[in-house]
Amino acid sequence: MSRNVRWLKTYFILSIICCLSLSCAKKNVIEVTDVKKAFKDEFVVDQDIRYTQYKIEVKGFVDDTIIINDRFKLSNEIDTTFRLDYYGGDKTVTLKYDPYKAKKGTLKIVHYAN
Repeated sequence: MSRNVRWLKTYFILSIICCLSLSCAKKNVIEVTDVKKAFKDEFVVDQDIRYTQYKIEVKGFVDDTIIINDRFKLSNEIDTTFRLDYYGGDKTVTLKYDPYKAKKGTLKIVHYAN
């Protein structure tokens, strides 16, 4: 086997390992059936992470406005993702859900740092 072929095989295997390790993220999945009830959800971030992206995915329907993390107002048919920067320091990442004016609906909220 030539050096180039060995090098390509090694590079390919290392690339797969990197992709798999980077795609592993702590995810919290929340099914909201009672949109009138406010809540907080948190998870502990690996303390070895100094910088990463924190994502919030919201899908579903509500009859009026809801607020996520005191700054994102959403209403009606929802299918959106928010990307925020996480710079470490805090041991936990918190998702805050405020029903604001919503009375009916269902939501699926996924938040994670990757």
